[in-house]
Amino acid sequence: GRVEETNGIYPLSCDIADDNKSFAVSYVDTTDITPISKVLFFYINPEDSEEHTDSIFSAGVEKKDEVIPKIGYMSGSILVAVSDKAIYGMSSEGEEIWSVDLNNQIDHVSFSNKDHIVIGLGDEVTNKDGREKGLICWINNSGKEIANYETGEKITYLHSGDAGVVVGNNKKYIGLSHRGKIDWEYRATSDIYDILPMETLRKVMVVASKEGSIIEMKAYKQNIIESGTDLEEEEEAVGGLVSKDKTPSEDVPTEDISGGIPEAQIPEAQTPEAEIPSEEGE
Repeated sequence: GRVEETNGIYPLSCDIADDNKSFAVSYVDTTDITPISKVLFFYINPEDSEEHTDSIFSAGVEKKDEVIPKIGYMSGSILVAVSDKAIYGMSSEGEEIWSVDLNNQIDHVSFSNKDHIVIGLGDEVTNKDGREKGLICWINNSGKEIANYETGEKITYLHSGDAGVVVGNNKKYIGLSHRGKIDWEYRATSDIYDILPMETLRKVMVVASKEGSIIEMKAYKQNIIESGTDLEEEEEAVGGLVSKDKTPSEDVPTEDISGGIPEAQIPEAQTPEAEIPSEEGE
């Protein structure tokens, strides 16, 4: 356990490394005139941390006048930290190895896939030349943009999984492959909490306020599910109802933070050994 005794220092995000030997925590220090963000790396097991105070083996990064509300481990033990001004990649030793400046606000970000993060861009940052609002970008663990898709709309929902990405604008949703290609469209007539890809991108769990259902989407066709109707009777309309679960799953939020994606700035001496390829299947 760890208790931060100093007033004005708050933990914002945490993730555990895949080897279960260490974890990282993002903090914001508000004790000065401008906020300072820090990412600290800790050992989990006492036998690994005997020579380290408070089990901290690396101070990671420290950024002035930034807030880092979201961090997550990717494949290759790379920790990605998303701030309101940039995206940072850190090695398992806690060293910064690449960064990507942001010229847009980020409306949503998803770490659900270990090969890459997916971000949804919002408005341009003041006095910066940003990119198209509503652009979806895939960033791999080397800081490279490997795919993108222009929605042309404000992004209100984003979830990335192994099978693909679901993006929403109010009650309109689309399924995208990890190559940035649209696979299906779905328009709901009631509030939806989550649309989660399962074994394939077209097989999704739709979680509403009172029920959850598993639906097989049809390619490039609009599907409609109405609240309060008998889902069994809606089988043909939704493209094939597989099953339903009356216990909705926990809502999986995404983060609202600020920040466009130019080329990653990677110090030559610290470039990761290999770039993780994007998924091949759609």
